[in-house]
Amino acid sequence: MPVYFYPIFSALLWAISVPILNIGLKKIADDSPFDILWPLFYAIATGAICAYLFGMNQPETINFQSQHHSFFLIAAGILTYPLATGSYYLAGLLFKDRIELASQFSKAKPGLTLLLALVFLPVAMQGSFSTLGLLFLFMGIGTYIYAGLKKDVSLAGAGLGLTTALLWSLGEISMKYGVGNYGGFTANFYALCYGALFLLPIVIFLTLIGKIRFQLPTANIPFLLHGIISFYLAYSLFFTGIDKLGVIPTVVINSFWPLLALIITTVLYKINNHPTHTPKIIWLGSLLFLSSGLVTILAQ
Repeated sequence: MPVYFYPIFSALLWAISVPILNIGLKKIADDSPFDILWPLFYAIATGAICAYLFGMNQPETINFQSQHHSFFLIAAGILTYPLATGSYYLAGLLFKDRIELASQFSKAKPGLTLLLALVFLPVAMQGSFSTLGLLFLFMGIGTYIYAGLKKDVSLAGAGLGLTTALLWSLGEISMKYGVGNYGGFTANFYALCYGALFLLPIVIFLTLIGKIRFQLPTANIPFLLHGIISFYLAYSLFFTGIDKLGVIPTVVINSFWPLLALIITTVLYKINNHPTHTPKIIWLGSLLFLSSGLVTILAQ
């Protein structure tokens, strides 16, 4: 399979997961925003279980002793899952349960990852990329910043989306250093485990002091599905792309997934006669990201 298929398939899976996540967020909309923490933990834990059962590159080598794992693999799990995805969920709530809008702003991530990769990664780990593709990428980022400043969308939501982008970018750079000889699927299993272990004491403590309410996994089926589709499948493919293709081409090719998410959710809203309005500038930014990904694929 061509290596650029890994980021393409991860983009398709992330787009599919968006309407499922919207269903889960609607159930939390009237509660405290931090009530997303138990669903987030269940999503991460579900992803880890699926990664262990179905997706390990090297199941016989599982070992959590510190000498086997670098700081970067641990950092990748914490940054990517509880921190970045937690911020992503909160942004979705601020956009009134439209996580597809949060995904648009979080797609400043490729530009941030590019800058971090150029600064912190050796050339061999960066991967090949197209100057024209990068131009489209930064034009797309500019449209979203402009939309936020015009207040066509929630400025607070846009801020959380950009925070998500930064955390995801840091997680991707960490994963490139941490993936080592594991392969994307095994590295993702460890990252999910570290993310869950980081989040679990926090949600237990906040539950005990009454800041959030306890929720059973059975009450959060959309988040469990998100854990399978996004955290297990999509991220495993994405990290495999980072491992085999390099950081920069992987994140640029993958950057078209917000457009797919926007199209899928718009169609579903129309089928269900649910009126929505997406600013034209958001569509423009998504098309620029799509162009960036296509140009980068042609450059491989």
